[in-house]
Order: sequence, then C-alpha cells, then structure tokens
Amino acid sequence: MSNELIMKMRTILSITGLFLLLITGIRLAWMGFQSIPEHPRAVQGILDLRDWDLPSNHTITLNGEWEFYPHRLIQRDPVQTNLTEEDKGFLQVPGNWIMSESAQTHPTFGAGSYRLRILVEPDSVQPFGLRIPDIPASSEVFVNGQLLGQSGYPALSSVQYTGKEIPYTLSFTTDRNEIEIVIHAANFDNLRNGGISHPIKFGTAAAVNKETMISIGL
Repeated sequence: MSNELIMKMRTILSITGLFLLLITGIRLAWMGFQSIPEHPRAVQGILDLRDWDLPSNHTITLNGEWEFYPHRLIQRDPVQTNLTEEDKGFLQVPGNWIMSESAQTHPTFGAGSYRLRILVEPDSVQPFGLRIPDIPASSEVFVNGQLLGQSGYPALSSVQYTGKEIPYTLSFTTDRNEIEIVIHAANFDNLRNGGISHPIKFGTAAAVNKETMISIGL
C-alpha cells in the first residue's frame, strides 16, 4: 500500500472521527436542553407549586390530570359559572381525548375544554410564560379568563370551526395565588386525533422564550 493511499485513509478516518464527535456533542447538548427538572404533576385538575421553586432558566411541563369538559367551550359559555361535577371528567395531558368517557359513548364529538388550576405564591413582578404545542387541529388559551393566544378557531361544529395547527408562545403576569388555564380545542378534520397530544411548557417568561428560540434555531 502506497504512502499516498495511507495518508488518504488517515485523512478520511480523521474527518469521520471529527464528524462523529460533532454529532455526538450536538446530541448530548440537545438531550441536556430537553431535560426537565423534577417537579409536581397535576392531580385532579390542580398543580400545586406553592412550596416549589420555579427554575429561572428552565421550563417545566404541565403534565398530569386536567379537568375536561367534552362538547363545551366553557369560556364562551354564559353559564360556565354553573359548571357542576357532573359536567367534567379528567384526562391525562398529554394524551388523546379518545380515552375520555365521552369519546367512548359519542365517538363523533370534535370539541372540548381543558382546565388546570396552578397554585403559586403571588408575585406581581414575575412574568410567566406558556409554550403551547401544535394541538390538532385548533386551539385557544385563556389565562384567568383572558384570551391570550390561539391557532385556528375552535368551535362546536365543523361549519364554524377553522383548523390551524401551529405552536405558539404567550406570557402574562398575575398577583393572584392561583392561575387558571383553560384551553379550548377542536378537531373536525380527524375526529379520532383530538386533544393535547404534546406537553405544554410553563415557566418564567424568560425561560420559555429562551427555550423557544433555541428549539427554533436547532
């Protein structure tokens, strides 16, 4: 084997090794970026963060049991203050709403409302943020009764509904010790693929914006 051929093979091996090191480093960095600190889960529609310090540079997921109201968009319902225990169920988020009791008895329903109450220490200075995933196939988010973001237009019928499935970010401040999040979701394009199928991220506004920009860049 000639010296020239040996040099070429060494060059190829060196380039291949550097490439493998590069992609391994990127992969490890991505895994570190995606790691979520241990934190409480939502139980029976309540996430209690009062005795837990929210990371200043990292988000958490709002996974767990959310209240679920099938066939209803409760923030548009004039009698939503009269909601009873019989009106709601509980669903795991993330997850497909096909697992709800309503879906088992009425497989053609295409809209519903998710509700979560987050208990926090009141802080009127600290802005919070939410990163909403691409919810099939339309959604709108209310925080403490205020509409802060949407994708498409959820409705109770396919005639009024508009599908648009893109993620979005929103921020807010509050001096309350309870944050109420209500998400209206509707999907009349694929009735068997509705609900919140990916984690919702929550944290300081700075942490949410930082993770969003890094994710978009990567």
